[in-house]
Amino acid sequence: DVPQVQYEKARAVVGRPYNIVQVGISLFEETSPRRFVCRPFNIYVFPRPFSEHAGGKQIQADDHFMGLSSSSMIFLAGNGLDFNRWVGKGVSYVDAATEEALLR
Repeated sequence: DVPQVQYEKARAVVGRPYNIVQVGISLFEETSPRRFVCRPFNIYVFPRPFSEHAGGKQIQADDHFMGLSSSSMIFLAGNGLDFNRWVGKGVSYVDAATEEALLR
């Protein structure tokens, strides 16, 4: 595709309400000159609603809307995503505004 077409395709995807499902981290270790061992890790992440008292204030993260298209779910299931593990054991996270409130 020409750059304008690539841009339009990327722009269409960014406007959709997708959520992060997992975070991948790879650690590299140089075992000898120019030889590396790679250790990849995938961490499921899942936003959970919560309510907490911090610094004398009530802070809460409301229920999150989870936007998943059927084709995305088919892709994830076909590539081994364990939906029960994602929801049940995924690491919780909050948005930047909630994090700021919790850190005060």
